[in-house]
Amino acid sequence: MTPEKRAMRPIRATRVGWLLAAAILATVPTSGAHALTDVQWTWRLAGGSSIPVSPEWFDKVHSTGLNAQAGVGARISRRVSLVAAYEFSRMFVDETGVTEYVKAQDPSFDPGDPVDSSPTTVHSIMALAVIPLTASTVARPYLTGGVGWMWLRPGDITYTGDKLDRDNESAFSLALGGGLEAPVSPSLGVLLEAVWNVGFTEEETTQSVAIRIGVYR
Repeated sequence: MTPEKRAMRPIRATRVGWLLAAAILATVPTSGAHALTDVQWTWRLAGGSSIPVSPEWFDKVHSTGLNAQAGVGARISRRVSLVAAYEFSRMFVDETGVTEYVKAQDPSFDPGDPVDSSPTTVHSIMALAVIPLTASTVARPYLTGGVGWMWLRPGDITYTGDKLDRDNESAFSLALGGGLEAPVSPSLGVLLEAVWNVGFTEEETTQSVAIRIGVYR
């Protein structure tokens, strides 16, 4: 990737982030009917699977991993909640994929030789909006999305005295998705969601899909 293209990537990512933030803020009421004294605190706790999508090394050497998210925030209107969330993903190693990846990187590698590899972890801090699409008290679909920062910690791959490793990275990130939430009491509900995560890492964007089930207030 040329220096010019690398310089353009964070600029495009930042523009998308500002547009998304502006769309979120447009839903915030400015009248006294929903003043800050009327804000209701909310929290979310969910866990499930994380599916690697790209780049090639990320998808090739990993199988489906674990994902967990915890967040706290506030309902700032009848239409939208803002949530500060922490998300963690641990991508497990696909042994067959690792062997194929090492062979592609080092043609002298004998596929019969042992390969030692460790999982990759991803940490993210996000500012998210959650917007229900209906006012149903039984089950309601919602959209969610936001911006944040991610930390990518690739696992090492060691074979026959050699090593393939990738640098740790941190980058601006986006999350977009949707789900279904169902209240089970006045103060508790359950949710099911799928969220696409993308980190604007240096050479290529790092993408994954999280599928979670959890509870919320």
